[in-house]
Amino acid sequence: MAGEKQQSALAKALQALKSLQDEHAVAVVHGSEVLGAGHTRVLVENGFLEQVIKGWYIPSNPSHAGTTVTWYASYWAFVAAYCTSRFGQDWCLTPEESICVASGATVIPKQILVRVGRGSNTVQPLLHGTSIFNLTAKLPSRIEKDPTYGLNVYPLAEALLRCSPDFYVNHPTET
Repeated sequence: MAGEKQQSALAKALQALKSLQDEHAVAVVHGSEVLGAGHTRVLVENGFLEQVIKGWYIPSNPSHAGTTVTWYASYWAFVAAYCTSRFGQDWCLTPEESICVASGATVIPKQILVRVGRGSNTVQPLLHGTSIFNLTAKLPSRIEKDPTYGLNVYPLAEALLRCSPDFYVNHPTET
């Protein structure tokens, strides 16, 4: 009987996650209030949600447990959702990261710098040795929304003007 209850709870939790994904194209789940604490717990215990940081989860495949596959596939969606939740629209990637995103570069940085109008200059550790550093810095006069990931980025012309000279040498393909 206990097994049937567990299976039923898992089925209901998976249906709630599917409904959330269908309705909102969710790649990141913020807080147990979205699915309910019970569903969140069941999905984490069964490997269908992976905790990135406290209160933040990404949907996962239990057969990929212990691998980086799910994290790297969800990375940019997580950065966009987390930064927007934490900083509103008062943030954007650095000029260098904006260029990398615009160029279609697929390498996930170990640490991403996010310019924030009112940040705290702190590091937020994430999964698999990655992190976000929120850097208190002046934002561009206009912030664009990257159409692929929903990231706040520099306009490309301004990013090319503001990136460091070393970036042109170290990243010739992206520039």
